[in-house]
Amino acid sequence: MNLILTLWLALLPAQIITDLNMPSLDFEAKAFQQAFNDAAGEVRIISLMSPTWGHCLQAGSEVQRVIAKYPNAKVKIFVLWGPYLELDNREQAMRASAYMPGRRVISFWDDWKFVYRAYSEQLGLTHYDAWDLFAVYEPGAVWTDAPPPMLTWFQNRNLDQGERYTMEDMEETLRPWLK
Repeated sequence: MNLILTLWLALLPAQIITDLNMPSLDFEAKAFQQAFNDAAGEVRIISLMSPTWGHCLQAGSEVQRVIAKYPNAKVKIFVLWGPYLELDNREQAMRASAYMPGRRVISFWDDWKFVYRAYSEQLGLTHYDAWDLFAVYEPGAVWTDAPPPMLTWFQNRNLDQGERYTMEDMEETLRPWLK
């Protein structure tokens, strides 16, 4: 399945890729933090994803489909694409972002792995494990020097820590805000 998804990404028309806006973050990721805080009135989902890992792309697409069923829900998804695997780069991330279209999805290229580093520390994960995950924040949470407390988080890599991601569990977590 990963090979099929990777091949499909490689065949996406260049026009789709050039139409996408994906800011690259600096070491402190101030643009991401500002966008996160600007959406403080909404539920926010932060996803750390590899653009070449089919598992990430499938889960991200599922989360986007969940919120798409509720067009009036105040939910925003922040996707932080990063270089977690050998072939990961910004161009692949731009292609992969086609899996998560919509006005409520904001993608960033996190070459410095800002959120990855922050979550490694906050969640007690090794620096190799803090990706392919979703962190859910209630309205009102503000990012300052460190990530705010999460409502919950899901991991998608069979780690020993964290709740295992399923689309059903994500929808159930979001249910109070899906109106």
